[in-house]
Amino acid sequence: MIIYLDIIIFLNFIINYCFMQLIYMLFHEKENIIRIILSSIISVILLLSFLLNYYIFNFIKIIGGIILILFAFKYTTKRRFIINVCLFYLLQFSFIGILSIFNISGCFCLLILLVVCLIVMIIFKRKQFSNQYYNIKLKIKNKQINITGFLDTGNVASYCNKPIIFLDKKYYNKDFNVYTIVNIKTINGIEYINCYKPEYFYINDNKISKDVLIAFTKFDNDINCLLNGLLFN
Repeated sequence: MIIYLDIIIFLNFIINYCFMQLIYMLFHEKENIIRIILSSIISVILLLSFLLNYYIFNFIKIIGGIILILFAFKYTTKRRFIINVCLFYLLQFSFIGILSIFNISGCFCLLILLVVCLIVMIIFKRKQFSNQYYNIKLKIKNKQINITGFLDTGNVASYCNKPIIFLDKKYYNKDFNVYTIVNIKTINGIEYINCYKPEYFYINDNKISKDVLIAFTKFDNDINCLLNGLLFN
């Protein structure tokens, strides 16, 4: 049996890339392409370990998922890290199971399957994220802010039935008057945040009738505004 190493390396890279993309999609997060590509490159390096020693290769197969997750995702909490690792191994075992059940063999058949999976993921991703981004317009103390907001259904922080929307700190102005101080539960424990009440708040040019509060925080990604799931209830 002839094994084409270059094809195996390419397929391994694509498979790992798809798995990491899917985990990001499951958590409704915007993927970090650089981290995913780096993780996929590491997966190729780990794959090549079978050329060194069979026992080393078996050991790497066991801990490889942990290493790849560390490169693909920013570490936040131990719980989230464990979930990511479990999801990766679950996807890996499921993929192997599908290959066995449908008796998919040969690089060409495997490549077709991966292409189909990529197309489905791209379609789903575009539909998913297009429904989560909104044009936001708000005004605080005579300062109008126009930004794109991302809907996080997990954000249900509120104060006196007023949903709290988070904006990046770069939009903060020291002249803003604090409306109230709210304590919210975060992954780091209880935190106290200053909240501001906007004069108006528009989503896609539709004025929101309910009162909302604005809080400012530092985002580590491209998101400038994190919308509240309670806005759409």
